[in-house]
Amino acid sequence: MEKLKIGDWVYYTGDEQQLEGALGYVDRIIDSYCVIEFVQDYNGKRLNRRKICTIEELIPAKSKSPMTKEDFDTLIDLALATRDFEWCKQLMEQLKGPKNDKVG
Repeated sequence: MEKLKIGDWVYYTGDEQQLEGALGYVDRIIDSYCVIEFVQDYNGKRLNRRKICTIEELIPAKSKSPMTKEDFDTLIDLALATRDFEWCKQLMEQLKGPKNDKVG
């Protein structure tokens, strides 16, 4: 298992069926546990759920395609909804990068 860092995107592979395949990001790391903020279930439905998971229950989410402006808008909305203003600021700075529709 590759080492996880705060902010990394992960998929849930644990025993809780409601979260199987859900996408989330690492909010905190405590020894061999992570606090994950889940934002999307396996079918793409929006979630707002927090869970403490073991590192073994998670796999890193790898994205090979660049994020679009719409992707950034969705993440900025999520950052504001969760009152994570630092993340929102980082997303807005990344969005200001290249002046085309693809970012990243």
